[in-house]
Amino acid sequence: MAMEVVATVFTVLLCLFAFVGNISIIALFFKVRTLQTVSNTLVTCVAFIDFGIASAYPIQCLVDLKKLSDNPECIAFMCIISILSVAHVYFTLALSIERYITISRPLKCFTILTERRCYIAIVIITGYSVTIGVLPVMMPLFGNTGSLENDCRLATVLINGYYAWVLANWVMPLPAIIFLYIRVFILVKRHAKQIQASEAASHLGAQNTGFKLKREAKTALLLLFVVAYIFVVRIPFILVVAVTDPSESVMAYIISHFFAYSTSAVSPFIFGFGNKDYRKHFLSILKIK
Repeated sequence: MAMEVVATVFTVLLCLFAFVGNISIIALFFKVRTLQTVSNTLVTCVAFIDFGIASAYPIQCLVDLKKLSDNPECIAFMCIISILSVAHVYFTLALSIERYITISRPLKCFTILTERRCYIAIVIITGYSVTIGVLPVMMPLFGNTGSLENDCRLATVLINGYYAWVLANWVMPLPAIIFLYIRVFILVKRHAKQIQASEAASHLGAQNTGFKLKREAKTALLLLFVVAYIFVVRIPFILVVAVTDPSESVMAYIISHFFAYSTSAVSPFIFGFGNKDYRKHFLSILKIK
């Protein structure tokens, strides 16, 4: 009973923050034309995925509490979770690449980061994620239907080798993402020093440029924070899966899943509302109301 209460509280809190944050990001993107940039297109893709992840969390709690065991439909649920989780990390990687190109190639970024290339990246990431997610349906090559008689967790539904590959896709891009954001921060600080040392720039021009660079540095730190958070919460979950028995470690699964899924509530407030333009338009809508 106590575990069910804890799971219910976690579910309500996570879903509340995730739904409010991600729906706000998506609504603002489609409502405000000036927000419809390549960068914000990727942010909106992440928001859609986070909304899906948060929607799946209540079902995950029921799985952890053994309320959905012996249920053939849970293979479909696990496939959806695989798709969303893989897509989330690769869209985050795409966003970090976009940030790096924008800072390192400021004069060429608009020709490199075109809408067409952005949509191509979206199609590729979506196609790859869907492929990983639907392969377990092709039994018995990638999955184990016999496990559904006892449990319907990802670890038991998938065969060991393929499950390891899915987990690898959750974490493989994260070191590259962290490296890119560290590079972005270093480049921004370096550019700021060069502008301050330049005697050719006017005082006002240098001041305005310096302000923009400081904002970019702040954004890079915020994005680095959320990526580091994703990395930190996913590693314990993988360790819990690797070393514990689901039937004997229900609380460990509930807590580790909460933190793993909590990225869906953290991301919109960092990726979206860490952006000054998003905050401005969001506050303007609240004032109108």
